[in-house]
Amino acid sequence: MKIIAILFASLFCVLTVLGSGSTNEITARFPYKIIAWDGKEGSGASVAEVVPNPSTVTTNTSAIHTSTTPGQEYELRPAFVGQVGKKDVYRFIYKHPKDGTNSNQQVTTSKDIQFDGSRVVVFQDDRRTIIMSTPTAEDLKLASPAGKP
Repeated sequence: MKIIAILFASLFCVLTVLGSGSTNEITARFPYKIIAWDGKEGSGASVAEVVPNPSTVTTNTSAIHTSTTPGQEYELRPAFVGQVGKKDVYRFIYKHPKDGTNSNQQVTTSKDIQFDGSRVVVFQDDRRTIIMSTPTAEDLKLASPAGKP
């Protein structure tokens, strides 16, 4: 009986030591950019975000992008939620006026995206196109401090 008690106490100590200081945060693997166009892709970006260093993106990382352009108001909330296989998973919450004007009737859509560096259409309608993709060399240059790579 004493041996069983000692084994349980030893196992508890080992698990406590192994678990201390660890977090449940997962780090993203792929750099990315998110671009929201007013209308069709390439028609003029209203919001762009470039994240050149994916190690800064953890499961507690989220952002808020808003546009207050009359007739194009919206809110976009991308959040890193984890990984599936070899892909990073992001949850996007997109909130916009139902009729395209800043009215009280809001539409909220949520969508999970699996991202492996390939271009993904996050949302697309008549008023907006939102794309997630890998940043280009020019994007990375612009995103770095003082434009230096």
